[in-house]
Amino acid sequence: MAYELQTREAPHSLAAAFGGTTIELRERVYVDVRDAIATSNGHATEAVLAASLYVDGQPVTVDALLHVPGRFLGTISRLLAEVQQMYGLNVAAPGAANDDESPGDSAPKH
Repeated sequence: MAYELQTREAPHSLAAAFGGTTIELRERVYVDVRDAIATSNGHATEAVLAASLYVDGQPVTVDALLHVPGRFLGTISRLLAEVQQMYGLNVAAPGAANDDESPGDSAPKH
């Protein structure tokens, strides 16, 4: 079964911080996300965002993401939350019901 990967708009103002004009979030396949996390050097969340953030059609590097001006902190924070939601990485509160399906899964629950 194949799924269409999601693409979402990202705040246009952030594109300029990377020297570009267009910016978007692109869902990546599992292995790409896993590899980004594996090579993150302690910046796993930012690595997932960087792997998913494209400026002028090119992925952003973790180093570039970590070095944007501080005034973009709020924007980056919102994008980190959006990427976590896109990949189904929202962490349930302690004691909350936890289902094992990601948002895109179609397998029946047991």
